[in-house]
Amino acid sequence: MIKMKYYFLLASLALVLNVSAQKHQAFFDNGKLSETGKFKKNEPVGKWTYYFDNGQIESQGKFKNGVKTGSWNYYWRTGETAEQGTWTDGKETGLWKGFHQNGKESYSGNYEDGLETGTWTFYHESGKQKEVGEYVIGEQVGPWKLYYENGQLHKEGVYLKGELDGIWKSYFEDGTIEKIGTWDKGTQHGVWTYFDKFGNPTDKGNWNNGEQDGFWEYFYPSGKVSRQGTWVRGEQSGEWTYLYENGTIKEKGLWEDGMQSGEWKYYHENGVLKEKGDWANKFQTGVWKYYTETGKLRKIGKWKNGHATGEWINYHPNGSTESSGNYLNGKKEGMWKYFREDGSLEESGIWESSIQEGVWKYYRIDGSLEEMGPWVNSDQHGEWKYYYPSGKIEWIGSWSRGKKTGDWIHYDTRGKVKSTQSF
Repeated sequence: MIKMKYYFLLASLALVLNVSAQKHQAFFDNGKLSETGKFKKNEPVGKWTYYFDNGQIESQGKFKNGVKTGSWNYYWRTGETAEQGTWTDGKETGLWKGFHQNGKESYSGNYEDGLETGTWTFYHESGKQKEVGEYVIGEQVGPWKLYYENGQLHKEGVYLKGELDGIWKSYFEDGTIEKIGTWDKGTQHGVWTYFDKFGNPTDKGNWNNGEQDGFWEYFYPSGKVSRQGTWVRGEQSGEWTYLYENGTIKEKGLWEDGMQSGEWKYYHENGVLKEKGDWANKFQTGVWKYYTETGKLRKIGKWKNGHATGEWINYHPNGSTESSGNYLNGKKEGMWKYFREDGSLEESGIWESSIQEGVWKYYRIDGSLEEMGPWVNSDQHGEWKYYYPSGKIEWIGSWSRGKKTGDWIHYDTRGKVKSTQSF
């Protein structure tokens, strides 16, 4: 009889151990507790607590049959309440609220069967309303409004099945309209107009499936058109015209695949041609010509891959050559000559990558040599000679990195030493 009672007690104890919940704990690498609760038949049950790695509670609530149930609280790392709400059969239900770290409400709204429903309101950290609108079966629907922290309306428009749809308006913080246009199933579609902070339109044009497509105009603050042309699938295309505020054409040319293409013409504000040349693959190419406001040729030269190349000639207003020389990869290279309006040579010398190098010569209007000497890295450096109109030496002296140095000898017109200066 005693032996039978002993066996019965063992059997009862085994049954209790089999059906009772087992405690559970897990830890972060730093040794701090990450979660604690109970498992029953490999499912979480009862009260569970989750922690941040700094020891603060991250969330706390109950499980039933392996899913969340009842009230749950969620916290910031610093300990303040972040969210509060109820779970039923593992799904959010009823009123839920969120909180900023300063304790003020961040949102408030209801769930039904795990999906947002009814009116939801969101708040700035100051507690002022930030956003308000309706949910139906977890999707935003109908009119929604968004507000700046100062209470001024920021945006307003309609949602359809969780996507922006119909007319939407945005405002600057002072209430001035910023932009207005239409959405279609979450993408910009149709005509949009944009404004500056003073309420003046800045640009206006058509969107198609989220890309600029069709005719667009851009405006000066005065309301006058600054440029206009066509977009195709998000890229500028076809002829574009850019205008001065007085309405005269500033520049005009073609866009192809989002790049300037073919001949472009640029104009002075008085309507006279300023420059013209070709574009290809985002770069200026071929021969370009530049003109003064009176229509006279100012300079001419070639471009290659966006860099000035080959011979370039600059002209004086009277049409005579002002300078001529070569460019390589956008920098002056080799011998350049500079002339006065009467055509007389004024100076000549070597450029290396747009840096003056080697011996340069300077001439008087009568053609006589006035001075000559070397440049190094665009500084006068080395011995320089200065001449009388007769051709005889007037001065001889040296430069060091742009500064006079050593003895400078001054000669008279007969070639005799007149004086010496030391630097």
